[in-house]
Amino acid sequence: MSPQPLRVFVSHSSEENKAVLDAIAEAFRQRSSDFTLLMDTEELKAGDAWRARINLWLGACDAAVLVLSEQALTKPWVLYEAAILSYRNRGGKFLIVPVILGDPEGKLLKDRRLDAPHISEIQAVRLSDPEEIADAVMQRLAGYQAEVARPIGTAVSRILTILDGLPEHLLNEASDFLKLKLPWEPGEKPLVPFAERLLGASTDEAIDALLAVRDFLEEKPKKVKELCELVAASWVDPKAIEELPEIAQAATGRAVALNAALAQTARMYQVAACPTNRAHFISCVEVFPEPQTLEDEIVAKVEKELHDFIKPKGENVRAALKRADKQLIFVAIPSIGFTDAVVERLQKEFPSVTFFFLTGNQGAPVSAVERNLLKLIVPQLNDMEETTFNANHGRLMGNVVDPMGWSK
Repeated sequence: MSPQPLRVFVSHSSEENKAVLDAIAEAFRQRSSDFTLLMDTEELKAGDAWRARINLWLGACDAAVLVLSEQALTKPWVLYEAAILSYRNRGGKFLIVPVILGDPEGKLLKDRRLDAPHISEIQAVRLSDPEEIADAVMQRLAGYQAEVARPIGTAVSRILTILDGLPEHLLNEASDFLKLKLPWEPGEKPLVPFAERLLGASTDEAIDALLAVRDFLEEKPKKVKELCELVAASWVDPKAIEELPEIAQAATGRAVALNAALAQTARMYQVAACPTNRAHFISCVEVFPEPQTLEDEIVAKVEKELHDFIKPKGENVRAALKRADKQLIFVAIPSIGFTDAVVERLQKEFPSVTFFFLTGNQGAPVSAVERNLLKLIVPQLNDMEETTFNANHGRLMGNVVDPMGWSK
């Protein structure tokens, strides 16, 4: 069996030099047996599908070309993509080829907007002729073999498990609803491309496709819910998907700062990153309607919520948590009014619990991040995205899981 073509994602602004983008695309077309090009040639619009689609490509690609210019650095999604790709390059095993345009004085990579992605540390292509740029990109890719697992693999594997045994006619019917045309057909099992397309679909496309397979899972309502939640959480970036399991199983420091106001947003991070049969989510947002100042009161309220959820028999909450150390417990609480001392105290009292501190638009406590008490989830969510994501989750649940509201 011949190896699958290497998937290469090209990050760019649609306002870049068209001749350069065309030359790069043509070079990949001529090597279609070796490479699959993941490149959106149209400017991305704010909507419910673009982040899912881009995260799909960011999490599924084997290598990336990052086309940068002064114009590109004004586009938030270019910086978003640069941050995710840089994270995947941990250890230098994921290939990134930066292409620098219109920067004769070499100032671009010193721009502060590129500090976080560390792109300046990677050797860049600095040419002006489009054909020469395309040739240089292909030379950098020549002989490269992917060494790291794709972040999207976890979600795809979970979908394959849920839909194992899906009849071909239902798969074909569901596939017809996925209008998003992705440029690859990976693997030999038809369920693999379906799972990947499903994760990059718009909400309307996903609802229609999920309704087509719902009868297959009629006697497994929990699986229907899990499938819908995986799709609803497809906007969660690959960096968070890889980081959260590491944080949730760390010996210490199980806490993250998330610029969200709703507990449901935090739960989507948990759904995307951790298997649902081992992960449990508790919202403590409602029990802290006002900023708290008393450390003991905060700990007591969190302990009560944990007790009500776990319902330990003949033992206290701490003993129950210690006994079930393989279970992943996530607790979401608002961070307004919480001090470093409170963060430390909660982690000391409940060392096996991972805390989501919801910072809203206040930003993460700088000192807590600097002291490694909290991990900051980045990239940050943009205005109104949280509302959109949760509305889409509600539509998926309402249309597929319980359309008639009979379970209420």
